[in-house]
Amino acid sequence: CSTTDKVTVNGGLVGPSVRCEPTQRTAAYAEYALARNAIAFEALVGTDDRQGTGNAEVLVFGDGRELGKVAVGLGRAAPLRADVRGVLRLRIEVRTGDKDTAPDVVLGDAKLLGEAAGLDVIAAAR
Repeated sequence: CSTTDKVTVNGGLVGPSVRCEPTQRTAAYAEYALARNAIAFEALVGTDDRQGTGNAEVLVFGDGRELGKVAVGLGRAAPLRADVRGVLRLRIEVRTGDKDTAPDVVLGDAKLLGEAAGLDVIAAAR
């Protein structure tokens, strides 16, 4: 997974986002150290309108526990919100079973919510 500034999801432009490119055999993932300093993770999850037509599943884990899950595909986007209070490590995992039409999955306008001091600690650790 990597970051991107602009991408189109379900016909709409989204801002700073995380883009993941899963394959049929390998899940794509990103991990972030939160050090128990965030309250929630939010994103609009969908697929890049320009890449692949298949389906994918996005799972959010906090310290190994599943905190949220959403299924997406071309033209289908869904909001995702996960409670991350007390979480040390956040993992976002993207899976697909589609061989030839695997989509690029986008977590659009992805953001952490919390108190300013806690979010500053996370940003400083990057």
